[in-house]
Amino acid sequence: MKPVHAIVLGSAFLLVAGAGHAELIDRGNGTIYDSTQDITWLKDWNLNGAKTFSEQLSWAENLTFAGGSDWTLPTISQYLNISPDAVHGKKLGSPFTNVVLSEYFSTTEVAPGSINVWTFSTNGVFAVKYLKGQRLYAVAIHPGDLAAAVPEPSTYALALVGLCIALARAKQKQGKKYMTPR
Repeated sequence: MKPVHAIVLGSAFLLVAGAGHAELIDRGNGTIYDSTQDITWLKDWNLNGAKTFSEQLSWAENLTFAGGSDWTLPTISQYLNISPDAVHGKKLGSPFTNVVLSEYFSTTEVAPGSINVWTFSTNGVFAVKYLKGQRLYAVAIHPGDLAAAVPEPSTYALALVGLCIALARAKQKQGKKYMTPR
């Protein structure tokens, strides 16, 4: 292998190996935004307790939280991208709360139509297959960022123009009110 090819290949490996770990931002509304995957996680990882896969999936899909209603369960790859500490068996800890040292359901089936799904384990074995009928934990995710929308400057400018017009009309009416006829 030529030295140039080895350098390019090595650089590509470093880029891939170093990429993909999420920046997790606590939104202060019970959610954590994952800027790398552009998804929002529930902050509380034990909000629904241990239930079967279908119960957990139904709970997530019917969840309305922090102004969002399009929740679901994560895929196994979404779990694996949240924290290098989680992959290496350390407790997730901050910014998440109530993380149970157990398995969490993902929506990734072992095979299409399988009775088994891949689970994310906070005990150190990061991906394990389990029967959908077993009672395990789940955390819900929502696509995108559920942070409160910040108005753009043009919105403020438009509101200011409207306020100025309203004040000018009020002043104009007030001036007419006190005018005395000649």
